[in-house]
Amino acid sequence: MSIIIGNNDYEHTIIGLLVMADEALAMPQLVNEITSQLDSSEFRQIQAQRCYQVVIDLIAQKTQITLITVLNSVLPEDRQYVTTCATMTHLTNIMSAQHFIDVIKDYSTRRNIGNAATSVIQDIANTQVSTGELLDRVKSLDMPDDRNDLFNMGSMLDDLYKTIEENAKTGKTTGISYHLPSITRLTAGKKPGQYIIVGGRPGDGKSSFLLGDAMHSASQGKTALYCTLEITAEQVTRNALCQASGITVNDMEAGQFDRPKWSRLHKAGESIYKRPPIIYDKSGMSVTDIERKIAQLSPQVVYIDYLQLMRDNEYGKYGRYQEISYISTRIKELAKAYNVPIVCAAQLNRDSVGNSRPRAYHLKESGSLEQDADVIILLHNKGDENNENHFIRTPTNVILEKNREGQTGFIASVFNKPRLRFEEVERR
Repeated sequence: MSIIIGNNDYEHTIIGLLVMADEALAMPQLVNEITSQLDSSEFRQIQAQRCYQVVIDLIAQKTQITLITVLNSVLPEDRQYVTTCATMTHLTNIMSAQHFIDVIKDYSTRRNIGNAATSVIQDIANTQVSTGELLDRVKSLDMPDDRNDLFNMGSMLDDLYKTIEENAKTGKTTGISYHLPSITRLTAGKKPGQYIIVGGRPGDGKSSFLLGDAMHSASQGKTALYCTLEITAEQVTRNALCQASGITVNDMEAGQFDRPKWSRLHKAGESIYKRPPIIYDKSGMSVTDIERKIAQLSPQVVYIDYLQLMRDNEYGKYGRYQEISYISTRIKELAKAYNVPIVCAAQLNRDSVGNSRPRAYHLKESGSLEQDADVIILLHNKGDENNENHFIRTPTNVILEKNREGQTGFIASVFNKPRLRFEEVERR
């Protein structure tokens, strides 16, 4: 007797996500996530097995997965099944789909265990079957829940040695470098899967810090997604031009340009045009909104300005503390799921006001931020002073407060407010 347990609705949904990837914004990364974890034999329904195998074959043939290409490739008797599955596409992100994948794999494991156990029980009284064979069948019941999460450390050493050797030869860091060299030296750069927080009080330059780093990442040929909740895409572009050209915001707004400034402006614009960050401009965006853009664009680094302006309709019912805690946890999961560094600006609370050094526990509205982040960078303005050119430059400590993989420390810098950029000060 064969064990037939399973969840038809979950299998329908997974097939629906695959065949509607193009229309439902499930995106190639979601399709890859599903097909890299599931095998056709893990589906209970025969039709699901056949349709899933068709998708795998189309991917192998480098054919785009759409409802039309799948319907043209399945058996005639399976077309109605595919059409029915296509209506079940309410999932649009890896986090949600992962639950369905896990349930399908769990049922598959249970069926295999049940079938093996049934076979052993049926042959217990059969003396023609040796006890050794029966014991082998019992041992086969010890199966891992998910082999895709298991790695052999020894087999990974060769790749690690090659990376270390390459970094030693080229002098490059493991991750994407920061725009301030000292932070790169202390952290070895922004690494895939990291959740990085840049905290500061209003006016400390959080947005300028993030934008400067995004521009630096883009200049290295990295695809940088810059999510702005505080200002418009046009303002972000203007600020980027100020940073790159060294022309102040006031001069930019007033149109006060002489010939040298025009030359700097055009030169800066050309450099930005060649390798710009991608700007995502939406007020009150949620983690799900950002996840969809990550799945669509496959960026190599993501910036969010800033975290406390994000919203979640479900967890917002339980108060701001719970809402921010949930958002922080989801961003952490997102960085790991898509293997991309995510850099978030965050406000500090009122307790940090004054000349005293800010700490990680000053991050506003949730203690989860301090716990979740892999790297925490805090900006501490020490007061304004005027230089000989009468431009306001603010001495600022850039404090590497938390570094899960290395040392912490202070980076002496100046925040050039009119030009919206941080300039590291050489220590003597």
